[in-house]
Amino acid sequence: MPSRLEDLELLVAVIEHGNFSAAASHLGTTQPRVSRAIARLESGLGLVLVRRSPRSVSPTSEGRRLAEHARGLLNDLSAVEADLRGDDEMTGPLAINTPPALGRRLLARSIAAFCLQNPAVRLDWSLGARRVDLIAEGVDVAVRFGPLAPTWQRVKRLLVGGYHVYAAPGVADGSNVPGELSALPCLGLHVTHRRDRWPFSKDGEVYWVDVEPRHWADDVDVLIGLTTGGLGVTLLPDFMVADEVARGELVRLTEPGEVMSAEVFVNLGYQRPTARARALVDHLVETVSVSW
Repeated sequence: MPSRLEDLELLVAVIEHGNFSAAASHLGTTQPRVSRAIARLESGLGLVLVRRSPRSVSPTSEGRRLAEHARGLLNDLSAVEADLRGDDEMTGPLAINTPPALGRRLLARSIAAFCLQNPAVRLDWSLGARRVDLIAEGVDVAVRFGPLAPTWQRVKRLLVGGYHVYAAPGVADGSNVPGELSALPCLGLHVTHRRDRWPFSKDGEVYWVDVEPRHWADDVDVLIGLTTGGLGVTLLPDFMVADEVARGELVRLTEPGEVMSAEVFVNLGYQRPTARARALVDHLVETVSVSW
């Protein structure tokens, strides 16, 4: 059951960011959870704390006063908790959440090196396509594909490249991509908003091409395997298939100026980041960060 302190923290975020959705994005949670927290506070106090409008909220005088006191209380509590847990030390649990294939292909070695350098850190790494609630699940560090909402303030860019179309040699030789995509056997990824619309760029402007994938997968590694196996063409970030391209298993069918950028960010997910979480973010940026 949510605590009153968690509800107060969400109230502070709403007032700082101007609306429920922005507060939710900043804290890595959901808009309904924020809305329910404010409703609980208002019901318990018998007061209106924020006035709602379709696009924003504004605090009442009571809401502003409560948020000011709550901010000080939360800061004091954070300092006490940090002292008790040793948050300023490189020891203790470290919960991270990343996309599955990205974690396996590009992050595992770097994170292993970090743990070897800091043997008192206890890693708890979850990989999943679903978008987790960073607050509810206590995630310290999250890695996400962009673009991110501007309210995600504790982020650093980890990777930047482009979404290119790839195929095994001989599958689409001589094809004009993206112009002839409709004539090619496309492979689709379920867990993305680019399921059946692929982005491209012309003269700096992004446009979308409708595709009708012949085969589907819900895992990037499987999708790459199907593509290297010659089953069809697919859209992937270049940094995800650099090894396959280097080995000659995949060929790129698009040019750099034709594609939309692909970006990955690392975020301090939990609302009160520990020293070990901050250190991992810096380590990832130092050891993984690459422009393609």
